[in-house]
Amino acid sequence: MMTMCLRAAAAALTMGCALLLATPWQAQAAPIVFHNVTNHGTGDDQGRFTAVLGAGANPDQAVLQLFTAPGPGARISTLYVQDTAGAVARDDLSGGPKVQLSPTQLYDVHLDAVGASKVAVIKVLSRALGIDLSAAKQLVDGAPTVIRTTSTPDGNAQLKAALETAGATVSLSSRPDPAVPAGTNAGVAMTGMAPTGYDVVLSAVGGNKIGMIKVVRDLTGLSLADAKKLVDGVPSVIKANASPADAAALRQALQGEGGTVELDPIGGSAAQGPIVLPPGSAGIVPDLGLGFDYLDPGATPTLQLTFDLDLTAADLLSAWLDGRFVMGLGVTNAAGVADLYLAGVDVPPQQGGLPEPSTLALLSVPLLVLARGAARRRQGSAASFVVG
Repeated sequence: MMTMCLRAAAAALTMGCALLLATPWQAQAAPIVFHNVTNHGTGDDQGRFTAVLGAGANPDQAVLQLFTAPGPGARISTLYVQDTAGAVARDDLSGGPKVQLSPTQLYDVHLDAVGASKVAVIKVLSRALGIDLSAAKQLVDGAPTVIRTTSTPDGNAQLKAALETAGATVSLSSRPDPAVPAGTNAGVAMTGMAPTGYDVVLSAVGGNKIGMIKVVRDLTGLSLADAKKLVDGVPSVIKANASPADAAALRQALQGEGGTVELDPIGGSAAQGPIVLPPGSAGIVPDLGLGFDYLDPGATPTLQLTFDLDLTAADLLSAWLDGRFVMGLGVTNAAGVADLYLAGVDVPPQQGGLPEPSTLALLSVPLLVLARGAARRRQGSAASFVVG
């Protein structure tokens, strides 16, 4: 009997520990309170500016929300970051930080009607979305339906045009992202970030015009005649709003044929200028500064930024805790007076979901299982005695 009990205890202990240890204990930063370092007269109370730093949608992304308490006073004009951990990814072309105002809208492509050539629509949809023909057929069979939802409208107009060429009826729409608090980033523009894309401009052809026409045709998928029009009409945009990686590849290919290429940045700046702190600032030597411009001179909306990382979000939180990722805010009031606030590590990181289990917690579950089993066995013995 004793051997059976010990075996049951060991099994329960092993199972309980395994279940608890298998739970992902992912740290998330506690709310961050910014404290003033300079005092030039903005007159804001401690606690007016707070933030939450946490994981983004992807493992190599983080999201920072910046809050300003309601009421009159200064508002956030600049985010300063001292990044000795090398956490924030940089654009290879501009060297700028890959930080964006988080998208707040979702963009839908609606397949309203298939038209007379269902097979052609299925093939176009398969190529455009990178899905197999059976998956494309399921979408087409469900028309009218939403066939694509994205956080930016990029590519939706091209998809609409391609499907309409195949005979389909397509419409585009947008709606607020339900995952983003209402009013976030409303009327806000951000400077100092890396471009979101580039217009690839062929500004001079070089000595091999025929070779350049063939390269342009191959890069764009245009007909030979349309490629010739681009080459004859330089300066010409070979590709609009190309991703940084695509822009670099296109530039290399065009330059390899002797062409002169310019990359016009979109949604950012080609290079970050000098970072200027409020007078008398101390405690931070920023590696990047991101400025905020507001359409409404009196608005203080929540700001939400998405960081692309060269580390994981968990590494970024660790860097923040040990002082290798320092954040500061430049705040400015209506009179143009500016002060610096620095983020304080006031509260240790909270654990996402449940707290990380202690040894006692690890033991408590299997012991509870064992106790319940023993109780059931006692009840069974008592019942057998009564029946017998």
